[in-house]
Amino acid sequence: MNVETIQDIDIKGKNVFEKREKNKSNGVGKSICFYEDFIKLREKILLKEKEILEKRNKCLSKNDDNCYVGNKNKVIYRTFDEFYKYKKSCEENEHKRQKEALHLLNKRNKNNNKQIIESIRNNEKKGKVRSNI
Repeated sequence: MNVETIQDIDIKGKNVFEKREKNKSNGVGKSICFYEDFIKLREKILLKEKEILEKRNKCLSKNDDNCYVGNKNKVIYRTFDEFYKYKKSCEENEHKRQKEALHLLNKRNKNNNKQIIESIRNNEKKGKVRSNI
């Protein structure tokens, strides 16, 4: 039993028509998000960031040891941009270190592999097969 209803939603002087199908058994319908909702969300985020910044400045001006910002063992992000910038640089550093480590391991393994292959050949010549692991 699906029933179609049309609602007139007035957002900032704009009329937007929404077609909504509701199932009477569970009452679940479609929801619509608008760009204005994201603007409001971004404004709330900016206000929260300002509040955090004010707390940080107040805390630093007091030089309080119990202040959460004063703890030097933690990294505290002020904005989303700083967080993602820091995260990206950490990932790039980690990737670079892994790449260098694998490169050095491959160089080392090439030399070791040559020695292992030579020792296996020598052992085969003698009639003995030993694994050098």
